Amino acid sequence: MNAVESRGRTQASEPMNWRGGGWGAWRARRAQPSVGGMPGRPPAAAGFTLIELLVVISIIAILAALLLPALSKSKESGRRSVCKNNQRQIVLTMLMYSGENRGQFPDGQRDNAFEHFSFIHSDVYTYLQKVGSMSTNAIQCPNKKDWYRYEPSVGYRLGFYFLWGHHTDLDTRDREGAYRGPAPWDSPRRDIDSPQWPMIADVIEKGTVTPNVTSAPHGPTGPVRSQLGQLPEPEAIRSQGGNIGRLDGSVTWQHQRLMKEHYATIPHGAIRGYW
Repeated sequence: MNAVESRGRTQASEPMNWRGGGWGAWRARRAQPSVGGMPGRPPAAAGFTLIELLVVISIIAILAALLLPALSKSKESGRRSVCKNNQRQIVLTMLMYSGENRGQFPDGQRDNAFEHFSFIHSDVYTYLQKVGSMSTNAIQCPNKKDWYRYEPSVGYRLGFYFLWGHHTDLDTRDREGAYRGPAPWDSPRRDIDSPQWPMIADVIEKGTVTPNVTSAPHGPTGPVRSQLGQLPEPEAIRSQGGNIGRLDGSVTWQHQRLMKEHYATIPHGAIRGYW
């Protein structure tokens, strides 16, 4: 093969650009995107496709569904600890009161001489604040802050049952008997009473007047309550139980299934409490 034929074959095997520039210029123009319908190499894809975005969003939603209940339970565990500490502080303040008053606890009556365990007399409220250095938030469960109410000539309703100083001796039923419905109990009147008698408890209540519901502060992830006008048992609304503070200064958690039903007022009425 002579030099002319060899050069001809080489030229035939290479695409020619008759507008000039040679092989390098032709390759550069082929790499550019098409303009005005001229052929060109498509640009590289940038960012996520719609399907990829949907997959990422689905993964985030699944992780949130797994983590949020655990986070809610963790927060509820913290609120139960605060509730427990508040009860202990109230019991210790009342023991201090008894030490200043010949071993007697304050009377459990409201300002109007009626006994409803979620209310305390205005003088007792003042004592807890001034002598016990307790704020309103510390005198109730953090899950029952909406329970706070002051009624002139009645007293303060707070987010605990205050169980000292009540006239439970008016109920002469056997304390060891088995009862279907409200069971009798003993309220501490003096600091020498049984150390296991309850001084304070979480408000787990059926038949609250306003609003007319069953409610409890400690469900699986926080406070729970029934629909308005319906009064199921606390376990039906998933109440887990509550804290109970006793005369000896201890505060323990009691599971709902182990709690007893009691009248929440003296004289007895339609409102039921559980501790």
